[in-house]
Amino acid sequence: MKPQVPFVRRLAVLTLVSVSVSMASPAARPAVAQNPSADEVIQKYIVATGGKEALEKVKTLQMRGTMQGNTQIGPVTADLTIYQRGDAFLLTVAMPGFGDIVKGRNGDLAWGPRKDGSFGKLEGKEKEQFLRDSQLHEQLSWIGYDGQVSTKGHVVINGKPCWHLLFEPSSGNAVDRYFEKDSGLLTKISMVSATETGEVSVETYLSDYRETSGIKTACEIKQVQDAGEQKVETVYRFTEVKANESIPDSCFEPPPGIDG
Repeated sequence: MKPQVPFVRRLAVLTLVSVSVSMASPAARPAVAQNPSADEVIQKYIVATGGKEALEKVKTLQMRGTMQGNTQIGPVTADLTIYQRGDAFLLTVAMPGFGDIVKGRNGDLAWGPRKDGSFGKLEGKEKEQFLRDSQLHEQLSWIGYDGQVSTKGHVVINGKPCWHLLFEPSSGNAVDRYFEKDSGLLTKISMVSATETGEVSVETYLSDYRETSGIKTACEIKQVQDAGEQKVETVYRFTEVKANESIPDSCFEPPPGIDG
């Protein structure tokens, strides 16, 4: 899926770079440029996606598009819809011949498809990770992050230089995020995702950011999962993004048999 987010955090004070003195000459060598702090990279991303004030004005998001992929059951094309409001979230994937696959949350209650084809409550690390990832404006939660965030250096992704930030939550798996140096936008996420059947390595690439109601959202998202014997690649393309439209409470009701 392809959404996007913004961020605002106070800037950290940069540490002065020590100047090495040449053994052969008393002249000081030029100072080496220091990596930006994690706060600075996050702040630039928030600004790039519209800014904290604009993000906070967006109370709901509705996104519609398509999903295409070479999944474990073969090539798949499906329609998808996302609804977000506060701490409520619903993803629906309408797969021809299989029916609707839904994954959602309402407050701390989270549910999704199970390996036996039914729907059940998410628990443990799978639930914890989903609750973090499904926040309406996740980037704003990085202000006062419950864990540690550090700048690990710079890399080149798709020909563009990026800053690499490592997010280490107080519990759960760490997440590597990569932000373009020039635009400030988030372009890649690497993580080990918790699932019902175990942990899976996932790389997510975000692109085609578009503006809606003053904020920018990634409208193309490619995910590559390492499923052992094969890599599963899925591309989500969003053609419609709406902000601040009313979403009925019924959208966030869990499937029958799932309660708090």
